[in-house]
Amino acid sequence: VTERVGGRVALHGVLAAAVRARLRESAPQRFHALSVRIARHLGARSRLGEVGALMELSHLVDDPVLRDAISDRPGPAHFVETATAAEFDLFASRYGFTSNADWPEIAAWTQQPDRVRIVARRIDGEAIVHAVLAPTSALVPVGVVKGSLDAAAQQTGIDPATSFVGVCLIADASVHDRVEASRLAGAALVSRAGGPGMTAVLVHFPEPQRRPIDTVEPITRILAEGLDRPVVLTDFRPLDVARFVEAQVLREHGAAALASDALSLLTLPPDDPRRVALLDDVFGDDDRDRRLRCALDLAHASPPVGEREALTRLHVSRRTWFRLLREARERVAAHPDRGEERSRPLPG
Repeated sequence: VTERVGGRVALHGVLAAAVRARLRESAPQRFHALSVRIARHLGARSRLGEVGALMELSHLVDDPVLRDAISDRPGPAHFVETATAAEFDLFASRYGFTSNADWPEIAAWTQQPDRVRIVARRIDGEAIVHAVLAPTSALVPVGVVKGSLDAAAQQTGIDPATSFVGVCLIADASVHDRVEASRLAGAALVSRAGGPGMTAVLVHFPEPQRRPIDTVEPITRILAEGLDRPVVLTDFRPLDVARFVEAQVLREHGAAALASDALSLLTLPPDDPRRVALLDDVFGDDDRDRRLRCALDLAHASPPVGEREALTRLHVSRRTWFRLLREARERVAAHPDRGEERSRPLPG
């Protein structure tokens, strides 16, 4: 009835789905209340940079099409790992990408050492998708492909600091293989490079007929007008990916999204005036408030403070530590000057 997920144990997916379905049918109000509470908890952790919380949150999306587009739900027959530059070249040669007129430019760009390299494989080891990406801020628009990516970035007005651009090669494989491999590669980009604050991705496909656009249709569109090469835009704006997923889950359960920018200030350096002013507003001088503020400072210290050291400094159990941290984050998120309960529009 259980399965191992990383270093943890969770209910088996089939059993978990059955429990959710039964609870939804027998006690719908309780089901929605629990879902909203869990979503807000995971959403707060996601906005503070916890990729694992974002991945868990994505599993709560009810819409099956959107869930497949954004979730890293494990597949029984595919997996993702990091690729090498040499492996990328071999894959390109095998599937005919090297005969493409743009290949010299693509190869030169993908060979650079600071690229994010993702390969999605079938369980037998056969590579299906190779993607090479980099932050938009690092793009130098020299060449037809890079010029098209840069023009698309300018045309769509994406934030260079929170978006990625890249090239994706897809094998001449079955539709199922291409769909599953692309889904996992997209989730891997978020978890390994983009993080919860990622807002958009621009990708060029040298063989566009192989791209499984239908699987990510709710968040994707093809840009071709005014570009020398077509580019695919995956867009989470006006939110980032963490807020997009949280808002979707909450909307499905009839709840308003918590639209607060205050939590993001916690990631600033401890002496940043904006962070200090926020915490001065939220917390008073009594013992309880000082303890809550201390918990936040330890959780978001730079350099990071380990959990064991945080428990020692506060003289609390692990359970109390998480309770303090949850209460402190909720206080910040609900701060009247910087956060409020209101619905926010989703793209599309």
